Amino acid sequence: MSTALLQEQQLPAFETYSVSDFRPALEALMSQFNNLLEKVCAQQESSWDETVAPLSDLSRKIDHVWSIASHLKAVADSEELRAVYKTLSEELSAFYSAVAQNKELYSRYLAVSEQSGLNASQKKVLENKLRSFRLSGVALEDDAKAEFKALNQKLVGLSNRFSENVLDSSQAWSLHIVDAERLAGVPSSVISRLEERARDKGYETGYLLGLDLTLYLPVMQYCEDRDLRKVLYEAFITRASNQGPHDLSHANEELMRDIMDARLRKSELLDLASYADLSVQTKMAESPQQVLDFLYDLHEKAKPLAEKEFVELTAYAKQKFGLAELAAWDVPFVTETLRKERFDVDQELLRQYFPLPTVLSGLFEVLKRVFGVELEEQEGVSTPVPDARCFKVLQNGQALAYIYMDLYSRDGKRGGAWVGTCHKLTEFDKEEPLLPVAYLVCNFAAPSDGKPSLLTHSDVVTLFHECGHAMHHCLTKISYPEISGIAGVPWDAVELPSQFLENWCWQPEALEFLSSHVDDKESLPDALIEKMMKAKSF
Repeated sequence: MSTALLQEQQLPAFETYSVSDFRPALEALMSQFNNLLEKVCAQQESSWDETVAPLSDLSRKIDHVWSIASHLKAVADSEELRAVYKTLSEELSAFYSAVAQNKELYSRYLAVSEQSGLNASQKKVLENKLRSFRLSGVALEDDAKAEFKALNQKLVGLSNRFSENVLDSSQAWSLHIVDAERLAGVPSSVISRLEERARDKGYETGYLLGLDLTLYLPVMQYCEDRDLRKVLYEAFITRASNQGPHDLSHANEELMRDIMDARLRKSELLDLASYADLSVQTKMAESPQQVLDFLYDLHEKAKPLAEKEFVELTAYAKQKFGLAELAAWDVPFVTETLRKERFDVDQELLRQYFPLPTVLSGLFEVLKRVFGVELEEQEGVSTPVPDARCFKVLQNGQALAYIYMDLYSRDGKRGGAWVGTCHKLTEFDKEEPLLPVAYLVCNFAAPSDGKPSLLTHSDVVTLFHECGHAMHHCLTKISYPEISGIAGVPWDAVELPSQFLENWCWQPEALEFLSSHVDDKESLPDALIEKMMKAKSF
């Protein structure tokens, strides 16, 4: 095997890794961990430096190698990678369950937590770790421990298959049409991409529609052909199910039932009433009822306005298009038409003002003004996929972190947008610290017709949102991997930095340098910004 994955580097040498390297690398690290664990559990005395720190550092190395495999599976899926990932995810689940159910190790962590001289970060690491032991079944009898461990492994496999089914079902469906009139109302730039997609898939003529959001949404918003919208909507809403036009081998209904049953059984083994009770153990919310009370209160306040708006939209659809009933596949189209009529805001026109290079430049300017950091592209750096770019995050000329940006939609890439962790800030026992490294992933339309990728304003908000997560990870001052950056933050709090950064997408001052018309390079006019503000909550 290649030892490249075991050679810890600030930036991974992606071009030197092969799929076949992951299993031997991770198995070697797990073996090292188990040997260290045996020594730790044989110590006469336990301490942070001799017990917790070395196990934490080796666990971090395992997480790093696994993060590379997980990221590649998310952005460049393949049958070979799936097979390796399936095996390794189950092996890692068994490994982590065994560690977390080790009573001797638990007692040693408990002993360290009661020692004086710990700093606040160390206390938090131990608090979270002890909770993790308890929620992994460390106090269970042997038979129950074995069942709990088996349930964890089962859930890993079920979750992997669930995600793969969604991706496969989404990418398997397409609709080839040859009549251009069926695309009446759809912007010419979208039609060009549908035509290009058809050629890429081997069609000599016509247009190829699919469920990629970058093509699905504009067709649903602008296409005047109601029957075509219905076909698209039903294909999209029934992905990975036994409904609609999809391959039943991708259906997730049975998997969903199995996942729910396994989660409930885990909760029962821990003497909890439901999986929701298990989930809130690591959240800010204190109980499922507190969550429900919040949601019911929100529902009570929002529903009357939502009903009023739907009645208004239905009346408009009847008056404008003669629709006796407003169906789900009509809502995006009618909403976009009404928005344009009421506020004179055309989403397709706005796209012309947000070429990705300008938006990135503007985003970096916002980061400089808000956080005092600069992003500098790293040329010649190995990246996970050819489309990805690497940026160094600097403050006063000093490197703080790195971000890989992978922004374009493509086959084999999971949908949506997210930030993943490659490295966490790590300082202890290192002459030079390992700086944080993040993966920032979006699914924007790729450049086409000689033009750069053009973003909707919603895309701009998404990019800022994900960059908020990346800044949370990159600007951390905490060098304990378990609580560094995003790690250890409750999921009902983790969206705060991302939503905070979204605000600058609506600031007129920021919009001036975030925008530049793709043809004449003019920024968004003040009049158009004002219209955007009025339509913001529409």
